[in-house]
Amino acid sequence: ASGPSCVAAIGGFLGPCGACFERLRGVALALVPVLSSALEPGRYLERVLAVTRRTYEALVKLLKLLVDHKVKWLPDAARALLGDFSSKLTPAVSGFVQHAMDKGASDKAQLARQGKLVPALIERLEQVDFYLVTLAKQCKGHDQIDHFIKRSAARDFKIDIRKLSAAWEEAAAKTRKRKEKGKEKDGKRRKKGDVDDCPSEDSDEQEEEE
Repeated sequence: ASGPSCVAAIGGFLGPCGACFERLRGVALALVPVLSSALEPGRYLERVLAVTRRTYEALVKLLKLLVDHKVKWLPDAARALLGDFSSKLTPAVSGFVQHAMDKGASDKAQLARQGKLVPALIERLEQVDFYLVTLAKQCKGHDQIDHFIKRSAARDFKIDIRKLSAAWEEAAAKTRKRKEKGKEKDGKRRKKGDVDDCPSEDSDEQEEEE
């Protein structure tokens, strides 16, 4: 089918999914300011990574639906969704991951969790690229999807996991050293306090003479 009949067919099977496109777009727009904030390493940062991964998973499923139904035109809701993902969310995700790398991890457990979350997120981004390329071929001559594909950005976003782990390990080591120095200073203060509290030999001699 082509022309108006094809558009009508697309609207027929995607009608119930229109709300899904709009809801996912709302989630994406809500994530942008969160990803742009300077979160400290910890559970909250990890939750944001996990939610972002699930958001891209949902986008992958919707794109797969469009591919499976061999659409030739994108619904307006899908175009709006892809526009916000490509121009707003993905750049924010890239900056957030870089921020997570710069902040590092406070311990090995945190490093291990982040070491799993980040590659999983990158994998979802690559899946989005894959389905967008497939859709672009399906819609060739009918709809322009190429401008939603950020191939250069996707390549720049791919992170060498070994370098990532090394950076986090280095940051974790620095954090441990700071904590150890803090403990040493506290220990020295306690020892000094104990010495000050102890009676001196001169005071003992004076007491004996009295």
